[in-house]
Formats: sequence, C-alpha cells, structure tokens
Amino acid sequence: MCGRAEDLFTPKAVAALTKLFGPFGWRALDRTEIRPTDQLRVVRPGAEGYDAPLARWGLIPERMTEGDAKKYAMFNARIETLESSRAFAQPFRSRRAVIPISCFFEFIWTFRARSADPLLVRPV
Repeated sequence: MCGRAEDLFTPKAVAALTKLFGPFGWRALDRTEIRPTDQLRVVRPGAEGYDAPLARWGLIPERMTEGDAKKYAMFNARIETLESSRAFAQPFRSRRAVIPISCFFEFIWTFRARSADPLLVRPV
C-alpha cells in the first residue's frame, strides 16, 4: 500500500463509482494529501448492496487499544505474509473493502540523497 493518496475525482470517475456502488455522494473531498490514519471513503458490503462511510485509513487489530493504534499505525502489509500475519490474516479473510482514490504516491528511497522522493501513480 502507498503512504499518501488523493481523492480528487473527475466527473467520469464519479459516474463510474456511482454505477459500480450506488449514489453515495461521490463528491471529492478535495484533499491532495491523505495520510495513513486520516479519514477516507471505504466501500464495503452492507445490508442491502454497499455502504460507503468515512473510515480511518489503517488496521486496528482487535487486541490493540485506540491509543496504541494512534502510536503504531498499521497500514502496510506484505502480500507474501498477509495470510500468515497475526495482525492481518483474519481481517484479510473477512473484513475487506474497496478504497476509491484518484491517485497515490509511492516513496522511492534514494541512497545518494538519503531520502525518499514521492512518485505519483494515477490512471491514464
């Protein structure tokens, strides 16, 4: 998963999201830098179709308190160990959701500069 995202939806994207999941008010929140633990739209199965509430970006394991969740943000999981991870295995099996975003940033580490540069990834 990425470390930053945007939710600036074009009219075409809003139409596609509405067709897929229903009319949840897909207006953009006009945020150009959503960070882990920020609120974002989450689409999940509901009683009749789908629900699309705002939710915290990241995983709060059942054994973790809300205070610990703020200190130790869990938002990255490796696909190789996802099903065997104590933190991510059960949510992976039963608590999946779709996160609609317009683009995301991956940070590329450069050893020469000893820093990470953001790489913007968006659909074409």
